[in-house]
Amino acid sequence: MARAGAKRLTFAVVAALPLLSGGGAARGFALVAFNVGVELGQLAIVAVLLPLLCAAGRRRFYPGAVPGTGSLAIACVAALWFVERAFGVPIFSATG
Repeated sequence: MARAGAKRLTFAVVAALPLLSGGGAARGFALVAFNVGVELGQLAIVAVLLPLLCAAGRRRFYPGAVPGTGSLAIACVAALWFVERAFGVPIFSATG
């Protein structure tokens, strides 16, 4: 049940495909447009964060504190996500 909840967005996109009007070409265009939108959103996040991280990288505190702390935070989130996905324990996803 938790695995199905973790895949809601994917299933929503797949479920919406038959609702698109038009034939195969229109559906293909809609799917490509959706994927391009997702990629543009990711590029926008990188465009905002990259200059900030480059500026922070020149500060004295950055080399000692940020890489280790950031790596630890990412490892913790990855471990929790693994537990959620592997054992069906709802940590990040809502149940229902």
